[in-house]
Amino acid sequence: MAEAAIEFRGFSKSFGSVTAVEDVSFSVEPGRVVGLLGENGAGKTTCIRGLLGLLESDAGDALIFGKPFSTRRERVDTVLEQVSLTDAENRSVQKLSQGMKQRLALATALLPDPDILLLDEPTNGLDPTGIRWLRTLLRNFVAAGKTVLLSSHLLNEVEQTVDDVVILKRTVKFTGSLSNFTENGHFRLEDKFFELMGTEGLNDVR
Repeated sequence: MAEAAIEFRGFSKSFGSVTAVEDVSFSVEPGRVVGLLGENGAGKTTCIRGLLGLLESDAGDALIFGKPFSTRRERVDTVLEQVSLTDAENRSVQKLSQGMKQRLALATALLPDPDILLLDEPTNGLDPTGIRWLRTLLRNFVAAGKTVLLSSHLLNEVEQTVDDVVILKRTVKFTGSLSNFTENGHFRLEDKFFELMGTEGLNDVR
């Protein structure tokens, strides 16, 4: 079996008395587009930051090709310089301008091994043409045996883009193929998501 491109092993992280994620375990195989989904506060960004070595876990591991990203931290300064964010490296993300957040998203995509793209809300600010372009880019990327892990709150768009889904609510509630989750397309991703979450209505999912 090929080595997992991305693997979480019992990854847990708390901030003070607040548990962000607990015992998160899943793997992402090469050549797949995987959607990391969950409501506000579900832990998606915490997982991505942990995978990038931007925070330390309380327990467990987040690995890229079997190794923690901390072994590649020399890339951080280079990438921050590339996207002109060196002077903002210690600032809170919430305090960045929208333009700086877009550059941070680009830096996130540049940080990992070139065979992997990690994208946090990649369609934000894109018009329909841009969304279609991004979808094509990702499909071409994985066709070469590479891997994409993306988080998004646009469930209808995710449904047209991903091969697999990982659904978080502090811990993993589902991991597997989109086909299995939607019962071979008999149900919409959005409907199955809210059924699993036990959530009524069209809440903003982040």
